Amino acid sequence: MVDAIDALPYIQVDEVREIDEDYSTMVLTCKTPPYSACLESLMEDLPELMEKHLNYQEFNLSKGE
Repeated sequence: MVDAIDALPYIQVDEVREIDEDYSTMVLTCKTPPYSACLESLMEDLPELMEKHLNYQEFNLSKGE
């Protein structure tokens, strides 16, 4: 999941402080301003990345279930 986020062209993962099944902390940097657009893009891409890279069958954020 971290590698998938880091592979996005508009954001980079600077540091991973903790990752486990329930909680993760990462330090991210937007590569180009405006930073609000960068974060909006991440929020749009995140559900698909989670679906692809995380094993969660109880939650389906991209479909709002």
